[in-house]
Amino acid sequence: MINLSDFYSAGYQLIKPIPRDRSHDVLPPFILSGSEDICDKFPNFWCWEDGSATVNDTVEKARILGVKENEIQNIYLWVNALYDERRIEWPGLFMSLETAIATRMQFFEKDNDICVIGFGLNRELLDTFLSENISESSVHRAAIERKEYLSNKGKILGFELLGLEGSYSFSHSWLCHGIEKELFKLCGKYPNEHGMVSEYKVALEISNQINSGKIGAEPALWLPWLMVSYN
Repeated sequence: MINLSDFYSAGYQLIKPIPRDRSHDVLPPFILSGSEDICDKFPNFWCWEDGSATVNDTVEKARILGVKENEIQNIYLWVNALYDERRIEWPGLFMSLETAIATRMQFFEKDNDICVIGFGLNRELLDTFLSENISESSVHRAAIERKEYLSNKGKILGFELLGLEGSYSFSHSWLCHGIEKELFKLCGKYPNEHGMVSEYKVALEISNQINSGKIGAEPALWLPWLMVSYN
């Protein structure tokens, strides 16, 4: 049984699911991931009127996510207002569930499949996370240092093994390496119906094996991150 009071909030994001790649045959048809390399998020670099993205890139990203082109100027105004009020960290981490939900309602139709996802870090890993220099450039650090708990209004999806490598958000996922298949070797179980690890201790063991080099992946700070859906 997962108790949300054991997990500090690492912030909330809007994430678009993607179809499963054929090589990931133990995963559900659609995948949700915290990794920037796998799923598109909103807002992101292209949502800021600072030259981070070209006009063509911005229009294309908006199209992929289902945002109307005539809303782009409103997006610029929206994210800047939230940033000025410290309710969002650049380029797209919400400090509260309420702000994430309000943003979804503002720019997306009800039938859009973009998901409001909260990330949680187990309290016992707080010192590990904060002691790593690699975490200092992460927007998730700003959320975690508040020591607020994830909202209990959502549906627990499970744990994703994610790696931080000196970037603002999660750089890598176990899914990039097919490590989800190691789960069966460890405990005789495949990922759950959401494509994640159901048990914290199992997810922690996998992250420890990645960090120690027993399981191959990029050199990064790998930890089990709880993901909760608020759709």
